[in-house]
Amino acid sequence: MAVSGSTDTGDRLRTITGLSAGGAAVAAGLCWTVKAVAILTTGHQPTILFELAPLLMAIAVLGLGQQLPPGKPRIVASSVATAALLASLGVLAGQVMPLPEVVYGIAIASANLLILVSLVTAGLSLRHHRNSYLPLGLGLTTIPALLIGGLAAEVLGERALELPLAALGATWVVLGVQLSLGRYQNS
Repeated sequence: MAVSGSTDTGDRLRTITGLSAGGAAVAAGLCWTVKAVAILTTGHQPTILFELAPLLMAIAVLGLGQQLPPGKPRIVASSVATAALLASLGVLAGQVMPLPEVVYGIAIASANLLILVSLVTAGLSLRHHRNSYLPLGLGLTTIPALLIGGLAAEVLGERALELPLAALGATWVVLGVQLSLGRYQNS
């Protein structure tokens, strides 16, 4: 009976983790998408959305890491996601207190790179799972998509950078829905 009870508790914990991570991923994706659409339509960036997204993404990838089977990939993905979470707190700290520009830049770059490493690690760990391509693809395509957006911004104007950001935001929403539905549980 104790074994069954602990299994039920483990299943509930994985469900709660998946729902929390999924909600965070959806919220992060909406932050990026709403920010991008607002800049495309008005030319003005909404307050805090860009800075809040890395924290939500870090929570999402931490939850994704916990959905992986026990082993090194789970430890690596979760550890890197935890580091991303700490770096993203530095990004938010820059919104409530003055930080040197270089410190803020390092915090946001570190948070985002660590999130991508965690996504790739999780995606590679899930490579035999039917849903592995979304975290892996998101982790591998974010930087090239933003580089293409940067090139487009040079030709079409600064707002063009928001086009890939909106697409990436929508992808985070899809990842969040998959996490919420338990698509990565017991992988």
